[in-house]
Amino acid sequence: MGSTENKRYHAIVFDCPEQTLTGVRELRKAGFIVDDVHTPFPIHGMPEAMGLRDTRLAYGPLVGGIVGLAFAIWLQIWTHSVSWPINIGGKSMTAIPAIIPVSFELTVLLAGIATVVALFWACRLRPSTKIPTSQPHIRVNDDRFVVVVIEQDGSFLMSEFRALTTELGSAELHESWRSTWSLLLVVVIFSLTMFSGCRASGDEPGYVVTPGMVTSVPWDPYEPNELTSTGLTLLSPPEGTIPMGFTPHAYGVTPEETARAGRELRNKVSNTPKELARGKWVYNTYCSLCHGPRGEGDGSVIGAGRFPNPASLVAKRAKKLADGSIYHIITVGQGLMPSHAVQVAPTDRWRAIRYVRKLQTASVGGGKP
Repeated sequence: MGSTENKRYHAIVFDCPEQTLTGVRELRKAGFIVDDVHTPFPIHGMPEAMGLRDTRLAYGPLVGGIVGLAFAIWLQIWTHSVSWPINIGGKSMTAIPAIIPVSFELTVLLAGIATVVALFWACRLRPSTKIPTSQPHIRVNDDRFVVVVIEQDGSFLMSEFRALTTELGSAELHESWRSTWSLLLVVVIFSLTMFSGCRASGDEPGYVVTPGMVTSVPWDPYEPNELTSTGLTLLSPPEGTIPMGFTPHAYGVTPEETARAGRELRNKVSNTPKELARGKWVYNTYCSLCHGPRGEGDGSVIGAGRFPNPASLVAKRAKKLADGSIYHIITVGQGLMPSHAVQVAPTDRWRAIRYVRKLQTASVGGGKP
């Protein structure tokens, strides 16, 4: 029965692991092909008895990880340096720390996918046109030990096989066929299932497999809502209220408003080492890119082909500005400098001003006015 279309399988049932292990050895010694062994628990020595070699499953995740890492590095360098180069704070286009997160994620992702694919392939769970029509035994993996022998070619002698299984003390012997199903039928059914969600009109979504991910359960912010007084889901805050944690800044963007802020606003942050350390961190993070590490207007993004020199923070004019005026400029912006109200919290603005005063005290030349 060596046909490529149909193959006969013989399930030999044993009652104990010792008989099963001995049976596998004797069957292979007699020239029979042991296709698989089903047991309720692992049997020590079974891989050697079946002639299984050491697993090479680790090569799958290794190759997948290498491919993922190489692809992630190439994609980020190509995107940042060739396809869409953007100068972000004067950073290098190929800064290694910046590409580590994505490289790590793609390495793990492709290694994991390769592990699953390699495992399915090694366990012969890959797509096939040959589908078993029955299982070896109804109590397989329950309390029976089943050895599956396959008829590979015409040299299989049934009489010799039955005599050997009887000699080995098998409790039962079953036969089953493996039939060939049309892979084309499987592909057609899968394709019909996938295309069932399509429609001729682009305005209809078709059949929705996961409606919970398409239709929002809560109200959308700009969706009409008959439950509210205004008929809208998104409501305006009540008059006279402000969001929690928000500090109002009732000053305009004119020079007169800057001067008024200098007269009315006071720096309530104490001039302590702890506050200065925090102010230094804020300055180095948000200010030094343009104003430079010493406040002289020579930051890393300043120069030919980049941004023009900003005003020096250690010049006489800057030293004469009140703390409130500097706070106002940080909050609303001035000239090419945008507002930093979103990036820097109000208290951190006052701390940065404390550190700027320290730079002004230590300055000798004063930089450009």
